[in-house]
Amino acid sequence: MEIAKALYKKVQIVIMDDPTASLTRSEIENLFTIIKQLKKRGVSVIYISHRLGEIFSIADRVTVLRDGLKVFERTVSEIDKDILVQAMVGEELSITHIEDRGGGDLVYTARGITRAGEFENITIELHRGEIVGVAGMVGSGRTEVVQAMAGISRIEDGNLQFKGVEIRHLALEDIIRKGICFIPENRDAMGLIATMNISGNTTLASLPRISRGPFLNLGLESELSHTFMKTLSIQAQSVRQEVRFLSGGNRQKVMVAKWLCRGIEVFIMDEPTQGVDVGAREEIHRIMKHLIDEGKAILMVSSDLDELMNMSHRICIMREGENVANLVTSKTSREEVLSFAIGKQANRG
Repeated sequence: MEIAKALYKKVQIVIMDDPTASLTRSEIENLFTIIKQLKKRGVSVIYISHRLGEIFSIADRVTVLRDGLKVFERTVSEIDKDILVQAMVGEELSITHIEDRGGGDLVYTARGITRAGEFENITIELHRGEIVGVAGMVGSGRTEVVQAMAGISRIEDGNLQFKGVEIRHLALEDIIRKGICFIPENRDAMGLIATMNISGNTTLASLPRISRGPFLNLGLESELSHTFMKTLSIQAQSVRQEVRFLSGGNRQKVMVAKWLCRGIEVFIMDEPTQGVDVGAREEIHRIMKHLIDEGKAILMVSSDLDELMNMSHRICIMREGENVANLVTSKTSREEVLSFAIGKQANRG
C-alpha cells in the first residue's frame, strides 16, 4: 500500500526500514520484484536490513554504519558476505555452531497438544543440553504452539509434562515457578518495560528474591544486575540506564538476564535474533550455547534457515497448524527444511 502511494505521488526516493521482518517468503519475493520495477522507473531505493542475504540479492551499493559513523561503502559486486560482516562488527567474526550430540534427560514434553483453528496434535520433546528449532512460514502455527508450551495461552487437548509431571492446567506463574520461560519476538511490547532501567527489568521476575517485606533491597538488585550485565556483556552506561535507550541486541540480553536471575531451566524463544545486527546475533548465539552447555534446554522459533541449521539439534517443521516433519539437523539440509515448510514434501514424523 505504501509503495502504491509512492508510485502515485511519483516520488524519486523510497526508504524501506527492515521491510521483510514479518513477511512470508512469497511476499518477500513479490517485494523484491517491486523494488526492481521501481529501479527501472528511475526511483532510488534506500534499503535498511539486518539480513545480509537480502543485501546481496537486491542492492547495487552497500553502506555500513557503526556507532553513528559511516565506516564502509562499496559496490556489492566487489565484496562477499565475510567482508561485509567484518565491516559491520569491526573485526573478523567466528560463527557459533551447535555440535551434534546426544541430548540429556527428557525435561519437557508437549504431546498431542491441540487448539482448534490454530494447531492440532503437536508433539515436541525437549532434552537437557539441547536446542530444538521450530520452523514454518508466517501463519503456520509455530508461535501459537510455543506460546501454549510456555503457558501464555491454553490448549484444548493433549498433555504438557515437565520432568514427567503434568502441568497443562497450571497458571502461568506456576509454570514459570517450575522453571519455564517465554522470550517473545516483540521484546518491547511483551518482554520488557522500556521506561524501566536495566536493574528493574533484570529482577522483574524475581521480586521475592530482592524483597524484604514490602520493600525492595536496592543494593541486592544492583548487585545482581551488575553480575548479569557483566556475564552477558550488556553494553550500557550503567544498570540504571533505561532499556529503551539500548540497542536491540542488548535489550534481548536483558530479557535473558531477567530469566537467568529467576533460575529458569527451559527457555522458549520466539525469533531470538529478530531485528539485531550481525555482531549482536552472534553474541546471542554464544549465550544460547552457554545455556545448553550448563544443562538448560531451549525451544527456538526462527524464520532464518542459517540460524536453524547452525543453532539447533533437531527441527520441528510446522505447516497450516500441523507438525509436518521432525528432522535431525545434522542429517538434513536448508532445501529439505524449506520444502517441508512450503508444502513440496509430504508429512514426515
